[in-house]
Amino acid sequence: VGFVEQMFNEIFTLAKSQASGDGPSEPNLFFLAMVHEIDVSVRTLTEYFEANVDPHLAADTTLHATLLNKMRVTLSMIERQVVVVLENALHLITAHVKKTLNDKQKKTDFKPKEDAVAMFDGPTDACRSARTYMNNVIEYVQKNMVGDNRASFLHALGCFFFDTILSHIKQYTVSSNGALQLAQDASEYRVCVGKMSNSDVIRKFEGLKGVVNLFLVQPCTVPSMLNDLADTYSLPYEELKGLVQMRSDFKSSKLNRMLGE
Repeated sequence: VGFVEQMFNEIFTLAKSQASGDGPSEPNLFFLAMVHEIDVSVRTLTEYFEANVDPHLAADTTLHATLLNKMRVTLSMIERQVVVVLENALHLITAHVKKTLNDKQKKTDFKPKEDAVAMFDGPTDACRSARTYMNNVIEYVQKNMVGDNRASFLHALGCFFFDTILSHIKQYTVSSNGALQLAQDASEYRVCVGKMSNSDVIRKFEGLKGVVNLFLVQPCTVPSMLNDLADTYSLPYEELKGLVQMRSDFKSSKLNRMLGE
């Protein structure tokens, strides 16, 4: 058991030593595959202990209790470390998505010049890059993780991704024409997370369509739409209100007064 504990500690130390995720290169997510291997190893260790060790210790209650406690402590340590590794992976992925969006998104993407408005032929370059990266991550997770670990990780990843997108949008002034471009990006993100097959995440990104509509509708309808979005998709009202402030006509249309700003 001590050897197993030492081996897992070395694995976890290596996994946690990964870069911050905000560098130019994509973070290496090899340790996600390790989570599955660790799960298999723990199951094998437990089965071996129960079949080949436990029966021979029945007569020595003291030794039996000592070894059982050691097993529990070791397995508990492994479980805690796995949680830390998965959380680290989420932060690495999110940091890389954030950097990708910030590096490639142009201020004119969502507020084009009036004389430059044209038919939008797809998502922005920033969206394309973030979508491609997320598609690769989702594919890697589905290939290298199984069961509850995979389902839980994809759910958390989808929620992190959604929050990252909302925070990203709040950095840009959005005109009515720019909102049409934003709508195309939102549609791409929705298709991307659909591959996660997680109803909660998909519902969040359905709500993203409503968020985009906040930039398209007449100012007088925004207050009621805010309430509807908050209720229907469980989105924080104050966060939605912050997004509305990025409308290019927020002050000229007197939206600021309507919302008590």
